[in-house]
Amino acid sequence: MSLVIGKKGLITNGDMQGWYLRIDDDYQNTGGFLIIYNSSSNLLSGVGYDDWVENKAALQDFFEESCWTIDWNED
Repeated sequence: MSLVIGKKGLITNGDMQGWYLRIDDDYQNTGGFLIIYNSSSNLLSGVGYDDWVENKAALQDFFEESCWTIDWNED
């Protein structure tokens, strides 16, 4: 799966289908990656959650476990 850092995507299948997400590089603060997902396309006003992973390998594992397909052409 291709992961895009810093760009909004739409989850097109899986348990969060229809939700939006963005992966932020949080290297300056924690050295890891922040995964923000929300029911609203602005990633702020809907129901939202976030996860954090410590490195790129953990990021890849997170998305493999999710089984999501992501459309990165949302912006």
